[in-house]
Amino acid sequence: IKPWRVSSHQERLDPQNGILLSANIDILFDKGFLSFDDNGHMLVSARLSASDQRRLGLPKNLIRKPDPGECAYLKHHRKALKL
Repeated sequence: IKPWRVSSHQERLDPQNGILLSANIDILFDKGFLSFDDNGHMLVSARLSASDQRRLGLPKNLIRKPDPGECAYLKHHRKALKL
């Protein structure tokens, strides 16, 4: 979730600093086009139009409930990406 280049050694080894996503969603997550809120609702960047979202196969109401430990990393992800 939090990129290795800005993570401490401990964060790099923390299993909570990872999230299992399908390939199309993972690349968008890594590139900053989407994230998840603390309730697990997918947040999509305004940079992706509705037609782009359809072409990329994004579900409209994807929910992936994070573990409490993942929430801190997701908060960092959202802040860094301004989502």
